[in-house]
Amino acid sequence: VKDKPLIQASDIKNFPGEGITGITDKQWFIGTQAFINNHCKNSITDKNQDNTLRKIVLATTDSIIAILYFNDEIREESMSLIQYLKHQGKKIILMSGDHESIVKQVADKLGINEYQAELKPEDKLKSIEKLQQQGNKIGMVGDGINDAPAFAQADVAIAMTAASDITKLNADMLLLNNRIDTLKTMLKITLKTNRTIKTNFIWAIAYNVTALPFAIMGYLAPWMAALGMSLSSLIVVINASRINKADYL
Repeated sequence: VKDKPLIQASDIKNFPGEGITGITDKQWFIGTQAFINNHCKNSITDKNQDNTLRKIVLATTDSIIAILYFNDEIREESMSLIQYLKHQGKKIILMSGDHESIVKQVADKLGINEYQAELKPEDKLKSIEKLQQQGNKIGMVGDGINDAPAFAQADVAIAMTAASDITKLNADMLLLNNRIDTLKTMLKITLKTNRTIKTNFIWAIAYNVTALPFAIMGYLAPWMAALGMSLSSLIVVINASRINKADYL
């Protein structure tokens, strides 16, 4: 109702990955079923047994007020990104705080073989630390506030435009167009740039190793050596400019 004044809650506490509490005329809780069961005297009676929906419960200390169900749609462009990463030989792991049945359903649709469900923020952090100890470089994509600790640990953290502020703060990159398949373009540019840098280094070293001895021994006039060095630099610049002209679609 537009004319109804907003009720201000006090003593608001956030329990990452679990829920939030606050006090108005009474103490309120909103969060996962396990979180509510730990704070509410009455147990939850839920007739809906569909575990493919995310469940959020609103309650007071004495009673259950409401059970809310949410269903996230998979981004259409996610499949093409997953296929590209697999083609590049990358290991893909889906980490989520959702119920295992929900995470498994998403993983199956996207063709992701490895997934971890019902994770708290510290669980995601530990998983990434373990992978890094095994010698892996971790690139993480996320948008939830629960991703912030893991973002800080990952080698490259990529946040979506709609991510929470604290998640963006810990991110190394931000996808401004909010399309996850933009990462394909980023990875292609990265690979092209790395190859170009290596090629330019090889060319520069080869030229100097070949030309400098002749210049030192006097077989090349100073103007010839200067011209050769200029041509070498020009070749490096032209080769680098090819990065902008490549097709990354």
